[in-house]
Amino acid sequence: GCMQGHEQAYRHHQWIAQRLDENYVPFLRSLPRKMTVELEGSRALMTHYHTNYTGGFQPIDPNPDGEKLDRLYADSPYDLVCFGHHHPVHWFQTNRRTYVNPGALGCNERSVARYGLIQITGGVPVVHLREVEYDRKAFLQSYIDLDVPDREFIVKVFHGVNP
Repeated sequence: GCMQGHEQAYRHHQWIAQRLDENYVPFLRSLPRKMTVELEGSRALMTHYHTNYTGGFQPIDPNPDGEKLDRLYADSPYDLVCFGHHHPVHWFQTNRRTYVNPGALGCNERSVARYGLIQITGGVPVVHLREVEYDRKAFLQSYIDLDVPDREFIVKVFHGVNP
């Protein structure tokens, strides 16, 4: 079924699934939805997005902040929470922990691939957000060439381009 908040992109997701080589399915299913890493005394959670008590993804919060995330992770042992799914960059430092989403890799209004580096210094995570320019013309043209469903919506909302 369709994940909450993704109704507009459902046809697109089905289109991708139909074209996925079945040989990759076991590997993709084996990937963890979240990982815990401990480095130099700092404990980090890496997750695609925040989960609820059943393990399902929370609906996207269009206006996240450190206070909300502190409430969500109140009982967690993490010093650092790295997440994605929501395409904008998020970086919140609270008294309790660091939250970082470097933003979507190449899926934004500019021709840049964004990523983050985390340096642990004295048990404290230090965030370095980076971006690399790339030429996205061929990529955006592929939405038309491949007849991608809902491409007008996708390129406008996720790439800032009016088709």
